[in-house]
Amino acid sequence: MKALFIELPPFELYRQNYLAIQIEAKVKEVVCVSFIIGMKSNYSFGFLRYMTKMSGVI
Repeated sequence: MKALFIELPPFELYRQNYLAIQIEAKVKEVVCVSFIIGMKSNYSFGFLRYMTKMSGVI
């Protein structure tokens, strides 16, 4: 079990976590912005579906 923890130094683990959190936040931000833009123009449903497909690719 210890070998699993020793493989990655704490800093590397922290850096990966930080990057993952930033990417997740950016995806949420893009989806929120696209939803707001979609609500203003009447394409909200189609546009949101398109964006969720795109975020699934990331």
